[in-house]
Amino acid sequence: MTLRDETWLEHRSRLCMEPGVVYLNTGSYSVLPRPVAEKLADWREHLARAPLDFYWRRVPDTIQEARRAFAGYLGADPLALVFFANVTQALNAAASSLSLPPGSRIAMSDHEYGAMQFMWRELAKRHQWTLDEVRIPVDVAEPEEIVDRFRRVLKPETRALFFSHVTSPSGLVMPAKRLCALARQRGILSLVDGAHAPGMLDLDLAEIGADFYGGNGHKWFMAPVGVGFLHVHESVKATLRPFMTSWGWKFDPERPDDDSGWGASYWARQFEFQGTTDRSPQMVIPEVIAFRDSIGEEAIRRRSRELASHARARLLEVGWSPATSDHPELSGALVTCDVPKVDALRTREWFWNEGRVEMVASSGASRHFVRMSTAWFVTTDEIDQAVELISRCPWHELT
Repeated sequence: MTLRDETWLEHRSRLCMEPGVVYLNTGSYSVLPRPVAEKLADWREHLARAPLDFYWRRVPDTIQEARRAFAGYLGADPLALVFFANVTQALNAAASSLSLPPGSRIAMSDHEYGAMQFMWRELAKRHQWTLDEVRIPVDVAEPEEIVDRFRRVLKPETRALFFSHVTSPSGLVMPAKRLCALARQRGILSLVDGAHAPGMLDLDLAEIGADFYGGNGHKWFMAPVGVGFLHVHESVKATLRPFMTSWGWKFDPERPDDDSGWGASYWARQFEFQGTTDRSPQMVIPEVIAFRDSIGEEAIRRRSRELASHARARLLEVGWSPATSDHPELSGALVTCDVPKVDALRTREWFWNEGRVEMVASSGASRHFVRMSTAWFVTTDEIDQAVELISRCPWHELT
């Protein structure tokens, strides 16, 4: 082992991990820290034996504490932070609330996640909008080139700009602050898919300045499934509309930020209290942050980058070209390499059956990739094992 793997094994021992599995897919879901899993189980046990006490007395204060802690972690305003189950729900809420006239144009990159592409296509069809695709090379050299490519696509009818902070298929890190500034300069709304950013990047949502920024906690942040969020700029808070009408619907519009007494401001309550849901995953956010603090955020990010560099080097050694940039502003902890066009599900299962490796195939920007998630708890030996599988994979049999 290299890169001081041995110094990380103690931290890794505090995770819930299946023995014998090489876990290179934090980009889909993370394994949980044991203290987080234990607290989550405690809350769910409490819900099972005392549901009224759970919802009426425990949830409100605990959710507010979690919101404040998460906002501090994200560099966000707690009064602008709404919990959702996942980023797909959060961004659907934002995009569905847009009141744009027919003929409006939406600029978005060609690296976007499939569910988000479907969302925009459906909304464009329903409202007679046009989607303008911004083509961005995976191996783009500088962040400003991405900004320039967006700038060239903008038209007088462009009303919104959408992009992923970290692209799911290719692992490219977009210059979020600069793109949001471009949108604001043009009087255009900015919507950011930050699914992969929390826990991977050093975030300051206030500084990024997006109108709508959605994210997930169940990936790199290492929270349970069920932790998603939307951060909304003050200038557009009043435009956001809930999916359904429920208990949070009616409140004094002059007092949206007052505490409702139900674990949220009146404004946030209309999105979070839509029938009975299990809030336990969101309630353990402080435990997630405490676990990460015990290691150190900067140490986690540095370790993940070292592992990403190791993965790129190993791919090159066996004749595969990494697709993801190694530019420090354009890369994070997702490493991809170009492969032939294959069936993603068959390829995923081949990796699993051949080596008990959790790794995925993806497509974006008219290219096809294998994607490795170099989370801090992965070892260099495990990356080497994955690269060996890539080098002997029967790609022609997996189409």
